[in-house]
Amino acid sequence: MKKKYYIFIFCTILIIGWVIFSLNQPAIIVGKSRDWKVVYEPRKGDVADSEEYPWSGKAIWRHLMGEPEIVSVDLLIEGKYINDLDADATKKGNGNFDGKVLDDPETFYNGPDKTIQGMRIIWKKDGTRHTDEIIFERKKRLFVKPLF
Repeated sequence: MKKKYYIFIFCTILIIGWVIFSLNQPAIIVGKSRDWKVVYEPRKGDVADSEEYPWSGKAIWRHLMGEPEIVSVDLLIEGKYINDLDADATKKGNGNFDGKVLDDPETFYNGPDKTIQGMRIIWKKDGTRHTDEIIFERKKRLFVKPLF
């Protein structure tokens, strides 16, 4: 009985420590629209990175059928949309866009920038032009996996 009690206490302390660790991590940046979901979070840096924990993000196409053609990705900075992403990076096959996911390793590379409030994605599907405006939210997480 005593052994079960010690195991229970140990597990409780471990879970409480994990929650406290998670709450002390920076909030991730998320936003979504009907057609896109955007998530920016820290990752473990590698040899090519100048930061130990750089941030990277993904704009994910939320539909199973079809692939959009991205026309433009603009960042909402202090109330104005500014085209800050490389136009070639949004073309399918150029490394950053695979038809469903647009990788963005640059926008928040050094961590969250509060001046960037959202994103506008202009895209075409079946010859029709669409615009999605996504407002970013900062979200805390529970049970964050440590980056080793």
